[in-house]
Parts: sequence; structure tokens; C-alpha cells
Amino acid sequence: MLNIFYQKINDIPTLIISLSNLKHNRIQTNNNITYGYYNNDLVFINIFNFMSKSLTTKTGLVFPTKKIINEVKIVTSIDLSKYFNNGFKIGKIINYQKINNSHLNLCEVTIDNKKTINIVCGAKNVRKDLKVVVATIGTMLPSGKLITKTNLLNFESNGMMCSYQELNLNKQFLPGIIELDDKYNVGDYYLACYINNK
Repeated sequence: MLNIFYQKINDIPTLIISLSNLKHNRIQTNNNITYGYYNNDLVFINIFNFMSKSLTTKTGLVFPTKKIINEVKIVTSIDLSKYFNNGFKIGKIINYQKINNSHLNLCEVTIDNKKTINIVCGAKNVRKDLKVVVATIGTMLPSGKLITKTNLLNFESNGMMCSYQELNLNKQFLPGIIELDDKYNVGDYYLACYINNK
């Protein structure tokens, strides 16, 4: 898993790189870089005074482009590309059913046109064949919430279908999950929530 954030901490531009949802038990600092480990596994990297021509001046989620990965590798000697295997994916609701005595739906969603996953969702605009944005397990929302496998009313949920608000995308506060049109392809990454997505 790989989640990258750019933010100002005490006015210091900082790149925060999360590589695992494990809780660190050891920290190592080297100049402007802090590494967090769980035993020998690298959990996070914080790079302070991170200056990059490829980043905008905004703060938020950063898409791990080749430029960013190369810049981090120059500074840390760590290749982040091997950690990038999930994220915000474009999915499609194959089927859904109401969960009795609740406002929730059990949705069957595909994110790669091969296998489906179950996601429990309470949005009112859930419907069959709707293309959606799925935060897969291990992905972190702009709020800092980590998506994990959960159990709601005894139904397993393996991800989350996202709203504009959950991705910090102001679309005049449209309610419900994001509805994508046919220009989006199932299985592609959804890039709009990243501040650097080229």
C-alpha cells in the first residue's frame, strides 16, 4: 500500500508517506527524514523541507507519479513503486440488495472486470450498472481515515464507494456516491482527488 500526502507542518513543507497500516514501534531520524518501522518493516517516511518542482503549492493527497517516486528515491534511496498496488479505483455496481431493517445496501462491485467485491453502502443513489469511485482496502482518505475490511450488520465490506465530500472534491455538495459517466473505464485509477496526478 502507498499513500502520500503533502502538507505544511509548522510552515515546513512535508511529504508524508504511509507504506503500511502497521503501528510503528521504532523511529529513526536522519537529517530531515524520519523513518517509522514495525520491527524491520518500513511503515512510514516523513520528509521535512521537501521541495519539489513537480508538486503544486496545494496540500493533500499526492499521486505517486514517476517524478515523485524518483525524487523520493534520490533523497531516501527507497523505491516507492513496489508499494503502489491499490488506491482509488473506478468500479461498477454489478448488483445490490437492501439489508433488512437498515438504510444500507450490500453491493456487488467490480474494480477489474474479473472478480467482484462486496461493499456495504448507505448512499441513496446506489443502482445497478453505476460507475463509482472505490477506495480499496489499504487506501487512506484525505481525512486520514484508513480503509479496512469491516463488518456491518454481519455483512463483510471490502472497501468503500466514495462521495465527493469524502474525497474533498467540492461538487456543490452533491449527495450520495460519485456517479461517473462512460468516459471512465472500470479498473483505472481515479485521479481527481490527488493534487499531482499526471
